[in-house]
Amino acid sequence: MTEEIPTVSTFTIEDKILSIDSLSDITKAQITNLQIVDAEIQRLQQQLGIAQVATSLSPPYKLKLPSSARMQVE
Repeated sequence: MTEEIPTVSTFTIEDKILSIDSLSDITKAQITNLQIVDAEIQRLQQQLGIAQVATSLSPPYKLKLPSSARMQVE
């Protein structure tokens, strides 16, 4: 499922309110790309949080391995 990025008709930079319609097509595309990247960063941060919780609940030194899985040193 794709997440829709909300659109706004104005935005603020350095206390100046600007209309999206006043921007060039290239600038509009850059803003859209930044919104997409921000959404992806947020998604990846959530995934990292899930992975960190999972690894904290089961640190490798606490895993119980069957004796057949242990490496033998010769």
